[in-house]
Amino acid sequence: MLNRKISDCLTIWIDHRAAILVYFPGDRFQNGKNVWIEEGLNGEKRDHSLQHRNGHHQEALKHYYKHIIDKLRHMVHINDIIIMGPGQAKYELRRHIDQHKFLKGKIRSIQNASQMSEAEIKTLASQYYYH
Repeated sequence: MLNRKISDCLTIWIDHRAAILVYFPGDRFQNGKNVWIEEGLNGEKRDHSLQHRNGHHQEALKHYYKHIIDKLRHMVHINDIIIMGPGQAKYELRRHIDQHKFLKGKIRSIQNASQMSEAEIKTLASQYYYH
């Protein structure tokens, strides 16, 4: 177990289709207090050109990450963030987080992880902070 007081923590599992955000207030770490699920990209429409779809895809991703940042803006006491997921979305989210002063330096870990349930996310985060 860590010798320091556990700060408010946030664990995010993300891919381009969805993000699961689990918030752990400091002394109640084992019981992720709040869970938010943010919907990401839906299936691509095939009736547009590749260039149009790529442009739409990038704009939709920007909007998706902005929604996540907006949620984080209200979690003012977060000091530790773990981001996990199967693909590039975790790195893309990190780039967006790094652009906001109130979040800078709060990412503690980025990890590869396949699809996970809320319980699995809580277990992995607990292992990270307590081992």
